[in-house]
Amino acid sequence: MSVFPSADPAWFYLHVFCQVSAYAVGVAGWGTGLKLGSQSKRVKYSSHRNIGIALFVLATVQQGCVRVGETDQPDQNRTYFI
Repeated sequence: MSVFPSADPAWFYLHVFCQVSAYAVGVAGWGTGLKLGSQSKRVKYSSHRNIGIALFVLATVQQGCVRVGETDQPDQNRTYFI
């Protein structure tokens, strides 16, 4: 982080921890929603379910793109990151 050089490796690992824990909470919520939705016989929330599935897919793609290792080499794909 260029603004606070003293927080250089800690902020990165804190950010990774926050991302992974938020994804775990999201997976638990998604699973709970699927379970409760399958138990509901009369009420159908098709648009809400589709939005949830789309958000879960986007979150899964984002987690797949997370890089755990930090490198000192410049990366052409991350030109806008500080």
